[in-house]
Amino acid sequence: MSNLNVGDYNGQAIQVSGAKWRSDGAVPLSPKARQALDGYLGWCLHKGFDTASHEPLFRSLSRNGYGKRLGYWGIYEMVKDLAVIAQSDENIHPHRLRHTFGTHLVMENIQPDYARKLMRIKSPITFERYARRAVEKKAEDAFNDLIERADIGEGLF
Repeated sequence: MSNLNVGDYNGQAIQVSGAKWRSDGAVPLSPKARQALDGYLGWCLHKGFDTASHEPLFRSLSRNGYGKRLGYWGIYEMVKDLAVIAQSDENIHPHRLRHTFGTHLVMENIQPDYARKLMRIKSPITFERYARRAVEKKAEDAFNDLIERADIGEGLF
């Protein structure tokens, strides 16, 4: 995220290039995310920031780096601050959001190949690490559903 430029956003998706493990590709954005990003870019213009395609997409608002590219630690602190606002007790950090995204894709029955594409993960083995908790949850839910149906005479037991 810290390396993204304004030109990497086309109004529908963000183009990620130069990513770790050559996992370049487009990341489609939901309508809410697009609306938020469009609003943020409008705010940047209002504040006098240059929004030319080569300019940083996300900027620091700290005293020392005001207007400069928002770096990893700035993103990390922002996520931590949002966790406090959300009154979350979990250890949330930027990469954890990636795991959450993968979990949601699996829970919504997105085909693994599609989910890997959306997450820009090439290896099925790597994707398994992201999907593990979702698969465990789905297995629990399926078993509980089976038990419920058994209680009303429709299950296997």
